[in-house]
Amino acid sequence: MMEPKLVYRILRYISDLALSGFYEEVCVEGQENVPEKGGVIIASTHHNEIIDIATLAATIPHRRHVSFWAKSTMFSNPISKAILDSSGAIPVTRNLNSSSQTQTQTQTPTSNSSSSSSVPPTKPHAQTSLFTSTSLALASSSVVGVFPEGTSYTEPGIVQVKEGAAWAGVEFVRWVKQREREGRDNGTGVRAMEVGEEELVIVPTPIVYTDKSQYLSRVCVKYGKPIKMSTYKSRILACSFPPKLSQPSITVSSPSESSIDVVLHSPTPSPPPSSNTISPFPNSSDSSSTSLSLSPSPTQDTLHVLRRDGEEGDSLGKIVKEITREIEKGMVEASVNAPDWDTLLAARLARDIVWGDEKNLPLEEFVDVTQRYVDLFSPTTASSSVPLPPRDLDLQAKAKSALLKYHSLLYHTKISHASLEAIFPLPRQSSASLYTRFTTLVSAIWRSSGERTRLLAPPQPSGLLPLMRASIPGLGRAMGTFVREVVGLVGHPRLWVFLTPGILWVPGYVFGLLASKFLAPRGEEEAQAQFKVIFGGVGIGFSLGGVGWGVASVWRGLGRGGEVGVLGDVLRRLGVFDSLTRLGVVDVAWKAGRLVFGSGNGTGGFGEKARVSVGYIGVVWFVGWAIVKWHNMVVGGNYTQFKRLRTSYKVLIGLLSPPSSDVPLGELGKYTKPPARVENPFIKRKANSHTGQPVGPSNDLENPAPQANTIPKTEAPPPVASRKLIRHLLEARWEAWEALMEFACDMMSGHEGWGDEELGRVWPGLG
Repeated sequence: MMEPKLVYRILRYISDLALSGFYEEVCVEGQENVPEKGGVIIASTHHNEIIDIATLAATIPHRRHVSFWAKSTMFSNPISKAILDSSGAIPVTRNLNSSSQTQTQTQTPTSNSSSSSSVPPTKPHAQTSLFTSTSLALASSSVVGVFPEGTSYTEPGIVQVKEGAAWAGVEFVRWVKQREREGRDNGTGVRAMEVGEEELVIVPTPIVYTDKSQYLSRVCVKYGKPIKMSTYKSRILACSFPPKLSQPSITVSSPSESSIDVVLHSPTPSPPPSSNTISPFPNSSDSSSTSLSLSPSPTQDTLHVLRRDGEEGDSLGKIVKEITREIEKGMVEASVNAPDWDTLLAARLARDIVWGDEKNLPLEEFVDVTQRYVDLFSPTTASSSVPLPPRDLDLQAKAKSALLKYHSLLYHTKISHASLEAIFPLPRQSSASLYTRFTTLVSAIWRSSGERTRLLAPPQPSGLLPLMRASIPGLGRAMGTFVREVVGLVGHPRLWVFLTPGILWVPGYVFGLLASKFLAPRGEEEAQAQFKVIFGGVGIGFSLGGVGWGVASVWRGLGRGGEVGVLGDVLRRLGVFDSLTRLGVVDVAWKAGRLVFGSGNGTGGFGEKARVSVGYIGVVWFVGWAIVKWHNMVVGGNYTQFKRLRTSYKVLIGLLSPPSSDVPLGELGKYTKPPARVENPFIKRKANSHTGQPVGPSNDLENPAPQANTIPKTEAPPPVASRKLIRHLLEARWEAWEALMEFACDMMSGHEGWGDEELGRVWPGLG
């Protein structure tokens, strides 16, 4: 019998509304990789706080129920605990990634590394409870949602992938085998013969946001190729349940140089273990010495030979690392990853310059195209360590520097390139061959055997991109553009169609902006997005709820003989009621009101009160649903036009201001550097071997690089009025464009006639 799971269904419905309300488009790929039945572990990226949970709940194929791992601290509040328990959440304890924290415990000996586990060393019973609850959920053919990165963060790529998801899969295989050996349900309600009938799979699931804190941006979710635990089952069981041996019990505690730890148990039967899952984590993050003991198995007649990482032989730790590599590979391949912020920001802006607006780029191609631009601005190719030629490196550095300067000025003026390009487009020349050569080059990057050719640039327009530098728009052109944008907003019918739902959305806009400004930590994009969605949703909910309640009151009043309340009186004074009466609408509403609410005054028995309550709820829900659909249909064009109007106003004010009021060139450097990023204390970084500075993720899980938990912080420049930066911004745009075209065209002319193999050494993805 299917559980009702009403709390989860309500939360999922709210997730649907939040996702469709805040983001303009959601693309879901790889639905075929999530089976309709059987246990599934969704290993997802975690770059947008609670919105990631809402995204998975709303997009999971077959609308399956997802039980998420949640921080144990969220269960401390009785109200949140009741909601989380009712929705099937599983508590997990975590601590800061601090090398000074060395909590010890007795547990199963495995590989001597816990740094990449998503469940750091804590109390044994917490780990046992986590994996037992997870195994029970998987055994009942549920989906478990895990975020292997261990925390939500904003970085230029995936920084860390911990081992929690892999351990959950391994522990489930062991748990199933233990249930089979016991031959009973052990009070869990799951019979041994029913456990594991459907194959367990781990599905890497990257979630990519085009601009996660920006209203009406886009989201791409890709459910990757499933990792089948059956591939590792025999090895897992060989480590967990070796053949029976009649040997005396002995425990060997090995010093740091020993490569083999042996635990022998006598065949004497003993009571079953008190826990359903044997904890997999080592005693301490300190690897200088290890004292090992094994929790008793159901028959205690096992021989465990467990080797340290890097030694010959198999171990659970080694298997977990292999699975974690597969998870990381699936997450990285379907997401955007740059070696540093400068590369990512330059790549994004180069993409936007070529496409005009990233929304012109099909969402299903967004990740792949953006990653190719990242590769263009990386010192080495994506597929090898072949460096670019010196001249190309110089041009690449020049283009990157110009793009970063332009990006920083856009940031400080709060203007988007898409809006600036829309009102002051780059001039076109029909005789130029620059655009043709550039698109030929970036198209070649996408050639691959057996696949269609995909472009890094949009199809060639009727006009071509500029060869010559254009001047900054004159004051007359700026003023004419501003007037044009005002007329385009106010004079277009879409504004008047949008007016009613737009007014009702004002509380949501205000609440969301204020919450993101005053409640979210400065610089944390994921926190800003979360507060915008939550508090914006609350404001909209109050607004629509009030309107729905008013409509229900008027409707019920009609059914009771014309008692229409305050809202009805307003409609009568405006003459709306008379018009609706002549059209016969009031008569139809009167009959429908009596049908929905009855003819009583609501003071009767329980049946009458229940009927009135259900009627009110139904009307409020329907009115809210209708207005939400109405708003979402017409908000996009108006929002885009409003941003263009705001940009044209800023440019006009900047050009009206005297040049002497602009930021002096000597002080401009403060505003031409990307803003400082906030450090996440739950992230462990590897240090750059050359600079000693922390960088991105280490792909070598067996030999992780030294960790550094801090990044250099730069002081933010003082706020400045955008009008003082407008001329600098327009100059920087042309500089960025020229540098980008020079870099691309030099590469093209320098490698004409090359085959795929030769060009592939310079441009990533080719060959």
